[in-house]
Amino acid sequence: MFGPMRKLIPLTVVFAFAYAVLGPLGCGDSSMQSAPAIEHPFRPPTGSIYLLAGQDSEQLGAMPRAGFADGYLDRVPVRPSGISLYGGFPEPNASEGFDSLAWVQTANDYIALGTLDDTIFHFSINWVNEGQAIAGTDEVLAAEQAVLEGEHDAFIDWLADWCSAQRLPILLRLGYEFNRPVQVLFTEERYASAYRYIVDRMLARDVQGVAFVWASANLTFNPDGPPELWDFDAWYPGDDYADWFGFSMWFPDVPDTVMLDEARARDKPVLLAETTPLEFNVGERSYYPLFTTQGQMLDADAIWEAWWQPMFDFVEQNADIIGGWHYIANDWALDPLWGSNPLFQNSDARVWADDGILERWTEAASRSLFVKPVPGRFAR
Repeated sequence: MFGPMRKLIPLTVVFAFAYAVLGPLGCGDSSMQSAPAIEHPFRPPTGSIYLLAGQDSEQLGAMPRAGFADGYLDRVPVRPSGISLYGGFPEPNASEGFDSLAWVQTANDYIALGTLDDTIFHFSINWVNEGQAIAGTDEVLAAEQAVLEGEHDAFIDWLADWCSAQRLPILLRLGYEFNRPVQVLFTEERYASAYRYIVDRMLARDVQGVAFVWASANLTFNPDGPPELWDFDAWYPGDDYADWFGFSMWFPDVPDTVMLDEARARDKPVLLAETTPLEFNVGERSYYPLFTTQGQMLDADAIWEAWWQPMFDFVEQNADIIGGWHYIANDWALDPLWGSNPLFQNSDARVWADDGILERWTEAASRSLFVKPVPGRFAR
């Protein structure tokens, strides 16, 4: 019922939406297992999956003093396996003041919450300014070259030390959505080199408690036609630099088949790094095909069966390789940044916005498939 109209739309446009997703983050400490020293840092047992909530304070909540008290951590009875936050590199040649970065302060606040002990922090960070990237390739090349010429060395060293000082383990998604086709963030010429440079420097700093995640924008668009595959080798930094693979996934029938196949071939765990139901408004109980303004009213059962149940089915069917799933529970339609974007103008992904959806989500998230926070799970 819901597929045909969406499949007519060139989904390259979908990935333009992510260009301004900036927020905070999280990390792990010397009392924890040393991530870079083991083959698959923080990989759950096969058949078990980290269910992560995020992507910023608005969606997460649990910060009433800061005005964030109506998010996932406040409204969903089952605590997630971890949370997801975002950050960005400072200006080149900055040598101090990193503790005052907004995302660092927010990350520190969440790390300090006792209710998040024994969970995973998924932290996404880009070295390209996403606002500048809109201007064209010259800005992207300059940002990549700044990394390779050492203009961010002080920050990279600080980031390694900051991560090592935390008590929570981090899935560090460096250079996320590297192959966006619309709003380009990186180039094939320099991306892998810049990625390796950052990882090498962090490892030389003896970073602890970090697993490096290499994640695509997902270019397998049309489930009914030949997939638009991408050049894996051109972007891949190498087996020694990617502890996890990952990709964004907006529709249950459109995974990144390249990433899945390569992850299985290399025995790398996969993170569904950004997922949200773009075409559904939970609060309204309605379905809006992309780029339309006419909604179709549905009951909770129909909404669940159209997006959420197929996503859970996909995760379960691929539990041999999927290690994490990040769900973004945002009221996109009311978001000051995204509400005017035609991709998000009708979307409300808050599972608690409807009692029927929340009941189903709580039941599904409670299954043994998903890793539950357990005291001492990540202790050495």
